[in-house]
Amino acid sequence: MRPGALLPAALLLCSAMLILAGCATSEDPEPDAAEWVLDHMDVQGNIVPVLDGTEITLEFFPAEGLIRGHTGCNQYGGAYTIDGDSLAIPEVAATEESCPNDDMTLQERDYLEALAKAESYGLAADELRITCGVTVLVFERT
Repeated sequence: MRPGALLPAALLLCSAMLILAGCATSEDPEPDAAEWVLDHMDVQGNIVPVLDGTEITLEFFPAEGLIRGHTGCNQYGGAYTIDGDSLAIPEVAATEESCPNDDMTLQERDYLEALAKAESYGLAADELRITCGVTVLVFERT
């Protein structure tokens, strides 16, 4: 074999390994203890932004299997389970403070009802998407 023939073969082998590694699949990592802020709700393809002046948060506590957050009006929390990319939040409890207006009350209700229907999740960079029946909750990491 000529001296320069090994370099192209080595490059070809490295390229093939990189291509195969890029095709490998891995499970989504579980959401960590970072605080997530709701960017919007996607309800059957209709984007519903969070109301101006409100912030809806979600925080996971993996060691305890608990979530907690704020709806813009009330604190909430509950237990969750993850199996692969399946996510279940069977019951969400919230404090019962009145929201300042009807729009915030409706936003809170829609959010908590969707969250209680969580089916699956996906993580990509600093975005968390939770599929809840016909609604997808889209969060950004803070």
